Amino acid sequence: MVQFIIGHMGSGKTTRMFQEIKKCSGRQLVIVPEQFSYEFDKKLYYYVGAEKFNEILSLTFTGLSRQIFQLFGDLDRKGEYADDYARMILIYQAIASVQKIPDTLKYFGKQSSYNGFAEEVLDIINDLKRSGIEPDTLIEKSALLDGRLTDKTRDIAEIYMEYNRFMTEYGFKDNLENIIQSAEIANREEFFRDMNIYIDEFESFNGDQLEMIRIMIESAENVYIALRTDNVNAGNFTLFDTVNNTYRRIKQICNEINIKPEIIDCRESKRFKNKELRYLSEHIMRNFTYNPAEAPEPDNIRIFEAKDMYSEVEYVCATIKHLIHENPELHYSDIAVLSNNIESYADILRETFERCEIPYFLSIARPVIHSSIMVFFTSVMEILTAHKIKSEHIFRILKCGILD
Repeated sequence: MVQFIIGHMGSGKTTRMFQEIKKCSGRQLVIVPEQFSYEFDKKLYYYVGAEKFNEILSLTFTGLSRQIFQLFGDLDRKGEYADDYARMILIYQAIASVQKIPDTLKYFGKQSSYNGFAEEVLDIINDLKRSGIEPDTLIEKSALLDGRLTDKTRDIAEIYMEYNRFMTEYGFKDNLENIIQSAEIANREEFFRDMNIYIDEFESFNGDQLEMIRIMIESAENVYIALRTDNVNAGNFTLFDTVNNTYRRIKQICNEINIKPEIIDCRESKRFKNKELRYLSEHIMRNFTYNPAEAPEPDNIRIFEAKDMYSEVEYVCATIKHLIHENPELHYSDIAVLSNNIESYADILRETFERCEIPYFLSIARPVIHSSIMVFFTSVMEILTAHKIKSEHIFRILKCGILD
């Protein structure tokens, strides 16, 4: 059985999935993206408890591939993984090899000798590998194209084929092929048989991941997929178009193996504490008509048009001070200031927050080399390796703040 759990942001899709996980017995597998794995596992742990959590296999697609290789291995996957340097050497060799073959590189004949061509072709090959497209498929599809596009596609396919040949000849493995190869092993070994699988936090899947999902659907007992959309049948260029396209691709897989998927629709907003934010989330950027008279009074939403960045930050600070003064139970740590370009506001925010005596933490990524501990460490190493100690090394250690 395949079930899609759909709904807009904050509608309880993940909670509904947790409910299914908690009441289900048997082998369970949870798949989430790499960047969400820690937070997702933490929420799942608190929801189902330690004992139940330890029975669940929670992985990313990459982790799942690694798990399958560790369990079953693969006699055909010998050798070391090719790193970036090895890939670059192989692509240069592949291009040089194709250049020697008569009647090849009809379009990229001259460009193949230019600087940067190899890097661009390697990026294209990596994208093709992630999408599960082989050189033979590329050559086959090039026949359906016209003119220069046909020549371009065939040139890339020929380089791609030589690149794979050198990869095999030198005994390298490609980690971009891990998912598709592990999917073949999982299918052969029936790894997903009688398993309950839960997939969350994805908006789209590449070709390799879709092939893995196909194997899951064919052999697993239940597959639950949470998608962030409020209407899977919405037209093109709608708010959740990418997610709806993902739904259609997985539904096509279900149709090909004669499985009728079910839809669990989570419509009620559970994230917002007031009606205005809930109404805004449900209506903003939607392609449908609505009656403004039905909208609640925006008591908790303010729009301020500032003449520049300084007046904008002044307004934010004044609002924060007002909120703290009006509500004695409110703390500064309960307030967040969000921006899609916080780096450009950083200096203004620091100066204004300090002037208004507002304690703050500014989350900005900084190179670790400029941190106090690294400045101290590098300065000490320079002193130890220098033939003569310079005053600038001493001053740099004193200024870094470690010795304060």
